[in-house]
Amino acid sequence: MRRRHWIILAILAVVEIASALYLAWLNPVQGYDENWYLISSHRIAGATALPYAHHRPPVFPILLALFGDYNRLVPGIAHIGSAALTFIILRRLVTLRLAISGVVVFMASYQLRTYNVLLLTEMTTIFLLLLATYCFLVHRPFLLGVVATLLVMTHWSMATVGLVVSAVYIMRCRWRPCGMFVAGASLAATPFLIVSAAAYGNPLAPALANFAVQSGGTNDWWFYVREFPLLSLPLIIGGLAAGGWVIANRRNWRNLPWYDFCVLLLGIIVARVMLLHVVGPKGVRFLVPLIPMLLLLTLLMLRHYGQGIPRLQWAALAILLISVLPDRQWVYYIHDLARNPVKQIADLKDTLATFASDQAVYTDLNDLAVMGRTGHPAVAVTGPGSWHHQLYNRPACTRGEIPEGVLYLTWDPGPLEVIAAASPARHRPLSLVRWRTGGQPHAGASVLSSTAATSEAESTPH
Repeated sequence: MRRRHWIILAILAVVEIASALYLAWLNPVQGYDENWYLISSHRIAGATALPYAHHRPPVFPILLALFGDYNRLVPGIAHIGSAALTFIILRRLVTLRLAISGVVVFMASYQLRTYNVLLLTEMTTIFLLLLATYCFLVHRPFLLGVVATLLVMTHWSMATVGLVVSAVYIMRCRWRPCGMFVAGASLAATPFLIVSAAAYGNPLAPALANFAVQSGGTNDWWFYVREFPLLSLPLIIGGLAAGGWVIANRRNWRNLPWYDFCVLLLGIIVARVMLLHVVGPKGVRFLVPLIPMLLLLTLLMLRHYGQGIPRLQWAALAILLISVLPDRQWVYYIHDLARNPVKQIADLKDTLATFASDQAVYTDLNDLAVMGRTGHPAVAVTGPGSWHHQLYNRPACTRGEIPEGVLYLTWDPGPLEVIAAASPARHRPLSLVRWRTGGQPHAGASVLSSTAATSEAESTPH
């Protein structure tokens, strides 16, 4: 590479690291799934007073527990690693210009940036998925097996990756690599299976519990018509072109060094869509891991069909980049996250840390976020001026039912002594008090706190 290429890569690296970590740190972590992963991570770290979502795969909560107070950075670090892997993979397959362009598209994709922000499994899954494709590309089947197991233990639906890899190896009669792949996957799976067997009496109990939750799909074929264009139409066209290229060259595959790589990527995409068709909850979130796969295929097709036609490549890359750029609605969404009232819970975390970790906190605001951000068990206080995710078998009470002397996070402390108060995010500050029966709302408090709760609800992603 020439000096100017190194300068370009250095600039991209600085932009990627700064933006990924900033967006990750910006997240108030107010979502339902986000906080369940955090709650499980606290339980893994020893907070036995908290529940554990055993039907969720264990790798992501383990990562959050290892990162401790910096757990919000996990998706940002995964985004950085994924961008680096995208360049490393493309550098082996296409020209330097296309490889750099591919990284720019990856960095600019607003859907990937969304999961760079949210404390969910998607970015970690994408990193491991790209690492798996790289291991396949450089012929490291044992390591590929290890990564395939980590993928499953990060997102149960990624079990399809192991099936696709095995199918590609068997199709080419590559028995030794297939055996090495199975050995690596089995070795990595053994500790997880032993722990599950010891904890639940069945090594597959968590996966079966998740299957029970996710089964019962609606078989809604129109879902793909509605949602796939949101993944960027040029990426879909690139994937379709790759599928046509694979079919057209199926008899000449031995002379095409990256033919099996394309088959692997297409197999992962098809398997993902087939699995998505049978699960209950459908959404763009479950399509996001396909974006890097489609991006790799699209750039491979640009190399193949646009070779020697630089203007065609530049025009196609410009269209591709424009198609993934964030829109105004996404910018507003990030702005709302930065002002989310749940951030006030983090302001009170240090004060709550001075109390016993098994001491329950009653809260007007997002009981899951209180557990996730503080590590304390929480009880949702319901009524006007409170806001919580839908209460599925979680403890709750009204303000009049709060026991004497408990810790209470409230928009309206009334005449009670305030132990600590957070910086107000939009309206009134959230206060930590010791509840006493004499503590009654100030006049007009319901209206004000209800407004704050409404603002919180409006900022919640669906």
